Amino acid sequence: MYERYGEWKRIIRQWASAYPDTLFRRYANELRSIQDHYGRKIIEEVMSDKYYAAIYRIACKELGLKDSVEIAISVVRLPLNWKFSRLKDLLGLTPHKNKNKNNYNHKLRTHLTRLATTIYISNKRYGTGTKLFENISRGPQNKALYALQLRILKILKKAWQQQQKQRMLAGGQ
Repeated sequence: MYERYGEWKRIIRQWASAYPDTLFRRYANELRSIQDHYGRKIIEEVMSDKYYAAIYRIACKELGLKDSVEIAISVVRLPLNWKFSRLKDLLGLTPHKNKNKNNYNHKLRTHLTRLATTIYISNKRYGTGTKLFENISRGPQNKALYALQLRILKILKKAWQQQQKQRMLAGGQ
């Protein structure tokens, strides 16, 4: 439902820009509040599971975010037990590996792209997340977003590995 309301919000925003004298802007705001409600429910669901909650907290701390629905969805849906190269293939982050771009998971890539774009824009506006941008070139936006997506994926994988180590130390419970 979160994804569906997000898509509807995007369409209505396009209509609102095409027809500014209509009520579309109000409808887009209502859809945003509904989407935010579902986003809070997703975060609550992730935080109720102690395994996912630990990974989520570590990833949010590393990324410098308080709460993020995109991280919560990524933590739950990404198979973080896979090798990093397989994760990159799943998300389509391996450039020129295949000319056919239909092999990757578009929904997971969309969530990762939204998260990277949000972090990129907040860094441009407010200077937040400077730790993430240490080695990312200030060149074109596409290259910076690609590098940021890789860094986010590494952080998620590292958070999963830390959680696995803690589970092993606790006796595999």
